[in-house]
Amino acid sequence: MLGAVESAPPNASQHAGAGSILVVDDESASGELVATLLKSQGYSVRLVSDGREALPIVARGGVDLLLLDLMMSRMDGVEICAHVRNVLADHFLPIVITTSLNDRESRIRAKEAGADDVLVKPIDGLELLVRIDSLLRTRAQVAALIRERDRANAELVHARTLVQSQQRSLHFAEAASNTVRDLVERQRRALESAKKRAASASEVRDELALCAQLNEELDTCAQGLPGAITSTVVRVADGAEQTTDDGYESPDGRSTVATAVK
Repeated sequence: MLGAVESAPPNASQHAGAGSILVVDDESASGELVATLLKSQGYSVRLVSDGREALPIVARGGVDLLLLDLMMSRMDGVEICAHVRNVLADHFLPIVITTSLNDRESRIRAKEAGADDVLVKPIDGLELLVRIDSLLRTRAQVAALIRERDRANAELVHARTLVQSQQRSLHFAEAASNTVRDLVERQRRALESAKKRAASASEVRDELALCAQLNEELDTCAQGLPGAITSTVVRVADGAEQTTDDGYESPDGRSTVATAVK
């Protein structure tokens, strides 16, 4: 499967922890050779010989790159690739297919199934590592973009929630303001009505006070009336006596006082 493995860099510890690679090859010798090369570069590698065994591993997650052999007896690389893309709906998992068929049709089939890269055997070890490193870097960038998108979407949802909450608060405030405004207007009208009633009551009180004053004056007059009458009678009597003493007589020869007394 590999050719010119010696061309791979002797120490590529910069790949350590870079990703987990699943190698699927029904030829154990070829698969072990590739797995050894990748492990020497610090990758976490798992090797399986059956495509149907690989699918549950991919479905569980944790695989950063899938390296498939095209020609396998039970389930070939194109079928596995198509299943990952169409059934598992994983469109961002990097998939590399290797093939010993150096023909255009095989490469087109692999690409149409969703493979990111197709390498023809014998594979140069350095080229394989470069291709894998490039795909993993792209995957990391895509993952970062997806996280950024999800974060932006979460912030957008949060912002929309805040806007909706503020709109509800604003509507409540407007309703409360209208209620307060209505209460103030009703209180104003009630105050004006109370002022009018107070003014009427004041006028009534003034009239009642005037009547009371007139009643008091009448009572005072009534109380002084007998004395005034008596005083008047006495003055009249005194006047009569004074006339008699002056020798005034009436035409019939009777005194005025006597006539008055009679």
